[in-house]
Amino acid sequence: MSAETTVKISAGCKIRNYSESEAKQTAQVVRNRNVSARVSGPRDFYYQRAENLSDKTVVEIINSDQILSDERLSHEAKLAEAVLVASIVLQGDRSSFLSSVVGVREEFFDLNITKDARETSVSSTSQVEKEPSGLAVDSTAARRFRKNGFPDLYAIANGDSKLSTRLERSLGWLIQSRTDKSVSSAIVKTSTALETLVVIGREPTRRALSERGAYILSDDPDERRRISRAIKTFYSKRGNIVHGKGDVSDEETVRILEFGDRLSVLIALVLSSNGNKWENADDVRRHCDAVRWGEDRTCSRPWSRRYLNTALNRLP
Repeated sequence: MSAETTVKISAGCKIRNYSESEAKQTAQVVRNRNVSARVSGPRDFYYQRAENLSDKTVVEIINSDQILSDERLSHEAKLAEAVLVASIVLQGDRSSFLSSVVGVREEFFDLNITKDARETSVSSTSQVEKEPSGLAVDSTAARRFRKNGFPDLYAIANGDSKLSTRLERSLGWLIQSRTDKSVSSAIVKTSTALETLVVIGREPTRRALSERGAYILSDDPDERRRISRAIKTFYSKRGNIVHGKGDVSDEETVRILEFGDRLSVLIALVLSSNGNKWENADDVRRHCDAVRWGEDRTCSRPWSRRYLNTALNRLP
């Protein structure tokens, strides 16, 4: 990431840019408190890593209540990054995301030289290699994070309920998909991110997700039908891609992925926003079953409706 502004993830967690003076101060603390660093000085690994934080994006966790283990701190930092990345998925496109996070690296370089009697032409399908610049985190990104329920997503995913586990695993699959250069394998990871949220055991995946997704994302009957149809289309296209049936272009696959990625984020946000009454997938299932049988129930949806419309419009 490349943070241009500070994003408050929770009361004790921020993602922000680290200044040169802060990096030098941290490096000095490392040198003063670490025996190896005192002996090796600037050559010490930890000293160098601390000093190199200058002008880098960091996850800053400040907890005065208790001393957390290194493993717990690492877990919370990675989760904070994952939730912020999920907020960025709602805006932008897959190719820009890949370019920012993975960069452009060509395993092979092709050069096509064509000669005839009059001239010689040169062409190539290879791209100019480019180092990853990091996802831009500006004031707009910070505002999107704050206003669309992402702080709650971090709080619930960082908890110890069964729903917390599902949310965290879904975020993991989403990021794996979003950073996969192969669209064919990415779509399997995106579908897993969706299924992890609401599908229980061996129940029919497509039916469970198309029904629950519709009830979770909308109260409007017509919109629910549209969502349900869209999810069924997603799974039909996924099957064709994975099993090599039909002719699905890369461009079409990318649009299918954009739909699935966005939908997984929107569903995760609704689940976390209702985390006070839904502690596991069975609670979500019971809510959706009650709605299906005519009970007048609704749920909190923290995001702007335009994100749902954008997701639905991505599907070819």
